[in-house]
Formats: sequence, C-alpha cells, structure tokens
Amino acid sequence: MIRILEGEGIVKKGEIARSTLSWCLVEMGFGTIALKREKQQGNAARRFVKSGRNMLRQIDIKYGPYVPTQNGGKNRTYLLAFIDDATRLVCHGKFYDNQRLPILEDCFRKAVLKYGKPDAKHLSYAGEEREIFTEKVLNVIYEVTRGVARKINKICIACLMHTEQ
Repeated sequence: MIRILEGEGIVKKGEIARSTLSWCLVEMGFGTIALKREKQQGNAARRFVKSGRNMLRQIDIKYGPYVPTQNGGKNRTYLLAFIDDATRLVCHGKFYDNQRLPILEDCFRKAVLKYGKPDAKHLSYAGEEREIFTEKVLNVIYEVTRGVARKINKICIACLMHTEQ
C-alpha cells in the first residue's frame, strides 16, 4: 500500500512508516483480528456490495499508458471506469487524456446511456441523504483543483477527515 501511495504521488517516498500504516489500518477496523472475525461471519468480501444490479455505481480512475505525440514526446492517459457495485460489471470504461470534470461527466453519461441511471449515489449508500458540500463550496473546490479528479478527491477527503476530528 505504501508503494502505491508513493507511486501515485499521494505521499513522498519514506513519508509513511510501515508501523504507522499498520496502526491506521487497525484503527479503521482493518486489523488482522477484525478481518478474521468478518471472514468467520462470512461477510468480509461482500461488505460494500449492494444486493441488486444498477443500485449503485462506483468510478475508478487509474493511470494508463503513455501515448506518443506527433512531436516525439509522450502523454499520460487515464482509464476511467464506472462499475456496478453488485455485479462488478464495467458499465463504461475508456482511456482519456486528462482527469478533468468534463471527462468524468462524459464517462458517466455514456454509462447511463448504456445501462440506465443508478438508483443511488454513493453517499446515500452510506446512509447520508443530505448534500455534504454546498454549491458555493463545490465551486471553490472546482476552482482550486481546476477539475482534476484526484485533486478533488484529496481535498474532499481532507475536509471530511477534518470535520470528523
């Protein structure tokens, strides 16, 4: 996990010790004892799964390959995929040349055109029906991040972690 965080530039190399990561995982309920207990109860692998098709979708963004440019350089690509939570069906997936909001909207629109609108947002699955961020806050987040999905995610997580403390 540490190598993934370092490789994706989320943390600097050597910034997180293995013991610190282990402690954080235990605190969040992902320690060996907690995972064994869930495995014995038979719900460890299906903990976040909705019971039916098209009830909830998740998006995943991964770094894709570099593609050559006309001037001899290379550009990074990003794989965006909307995945049905219950069936793990990839409703739509495509490589894009950036991670900005219009790309997310394009990918979501194509997933909806193929398989229809999902029944719930991710937050309603967590039991939260009200909006967490106001329209004004969302506009500020968008301005600060320039619509880059990973930056939006980092800021939102930091805000939620701060309010939890």
